[in-house]
Amino acid sequence: MKKIILFISLCFSYLFSTAQLSSFVSIQNQVFCIGQCNGTAIVSATGGTGPYTYTLLPSAITNTFTSSAGISNLCAGQFTVIVEDQSLATSTSTFSL
Repeated sequence: MKKIILFISLCFSYLFSTAQLSSFVSIQNQVFCIGQCNGTAIVSATGGTGPYTYTLLPSAITNTFTSSAGISNLCAGQFTVIVEDQSLATSTSTFSL
């Protein structure tokens, strides 16, 4: 009985000790001229359980990275990045170029 309680206690400790998934975007290159698509953004994720999957909207770019995703050749506009970790937790960041 004590072994079962210890096992359950360890499981709960692991589940609740994992840091919550969060993400943020850093703009590396802003788009300055109309018609150019030379913007670059770096998306970083922390917490959760890697590896992470990054999905850029409105574009259909989906890639798997371990810590950060560099997204280049972006045109001016508003974008949303959804980061999903191995346990299917998500974090959403929005940015404009």
